[in-house]
Amino acid sequence: ASSPPRARVFVACLPFSAHVYAEGFYRMDERAWVEGHVRAFADFGGSTPLIAPDNLKTGVVRNTIDKLIVNEQYRRMLEYHGSAAVPTRVRRPRGKGGVEGAVLIVEREAIAALRDRTFFSLAELNQALRERVDAINARPFQRREGSRDEMLLGQACLQPLPQAPYELVERKSATVQFNYHVAFDGRYYSVPFTHIRRSVEVVATRSTVTISSDGERLCQHQRSHGPKGTYVTDPAHMPRAH
Repeated sequence: ASSPPRARVFVACLPFSAHVYAEGFYRMDERAWVEGHVRAFADFGGSTPLIAPDNLKTGVVRNTIDKLIVNEQYRRMLEYHGSAAVPTRVRRPRGKGGVEGAVLIVEREAIAALRDRTFFSLAELNQALRERVDAINARPFQRREGSRDEMLLGQACLQPLPQAPYELVERKSATVQFNYHVAFDGRYYSVPFTHIRRSVEVVATRSTVTISSDGERLCQHQRSHGPKGTYVTDPAHMPRAH
């Protein structure tokens, strides 16, 4: 029997209120990194002007004295929320003491408390994790008045969230196959058959797949999340003799 998939936990916090957000993901890729931020902002009820992330490659391409290069998808998401990344110095954890403390709290009081439970889906794990983190945020502080939840309500520096949630955009160059379909993410999307063998650009969000050529949009499909190998075909794209 194959071993069960492992989950990694994304943790974010607001240093002033110490309010914590945590969510499990199967992967530590660009999509998980961006979606973790988007859902953390939603949980906080706003975004912040500056973000101090780790120097992981999914977020920060290069961080030296001379140059800072942030992952393009990550930069777009932050700009959409009116934020900018100011990564901590490499191997200097004191630059992000707030979130380091939040990670320890989540490890000790949430993850450790769930270690003997069996979860049958990521959603089930995240529901249990959410209940634990909610309890942490609601608990009164030991050395000052209030709780993380109460301090969050008074965090005036939060910026309003955009009206529509950010959608991660994926781009890929492709060639239209002989069967007038383009391969993307293991699925196949049709284009008008007159474009067979042409180079096209595929732009995809979680909900749509748009295919363009030379700056002209050829078509747009609802994105398939079905099994690999699924074909999404518009009958209007088919030749009469098909």
